[in-house]
Amino acid sequence: MEYLRVNKGIKVRMSDMLYIRKVRESEALGMDRDGCIQAAKHAAIIVMRKKSAKRIVTPVAFETLLERMAFVDIGDNRYVPAGSIEAIELSADEGEGKRFCSVWLFGGVVLTSVVPFYILDCRRKDGALAQQRIDERAQAAVRVKDKLLSRSKFAPIIPPYAYPFPDRGFGVAA
Repeated sequence: MEYLRVNKGIKVRMSDMLYIRKVRESEALGMDRDGCIQAAKHAAIIVMRKKSAKRIVTPVAFETLLERMAFVDIGDNRYVPAGSIEAIELSADEGEGKRFCSVWLFGGVVLTSVVPFYILDCRRKDGALAQQRIDERAQAAVRVKDKLLSRSKFAPIIPPYAYPFPDRGFGVAA
């Protein structure tokens, strides 16, 4: 899936998306350092790769977006599209006694995470399988839609002599 369809008016290309996250409670209340966001507490924010592009505050619930495309939870309330992850590797430097993982995205973007490597790798594999299932369901839906649209249209058949039976409802006279 190349696009994430948020609603009828908003489609976001997967390669332009850095990650999505839930609206923080401090943002919904207007006490965040980034300013107030006019959105529900359970809405989603799409953070774009380009620094010049603004983030998109969606009117759709965060859980709904997670169902439309496979995402990988990399920690700190950040969900990266499963199809845009190129590699996950353990970083050599340690910070404050914790090992960091580097999540490499296609296009040379790197995100860091404190989630252990083996958990991130399993989440990435699960996300790839989930995206494959979503794509298969979408292809099956397109096939069913095409099959239904290609059927010839018939006029509805109304029985010429319909009269009520007292114990069985309506029937057709022979």
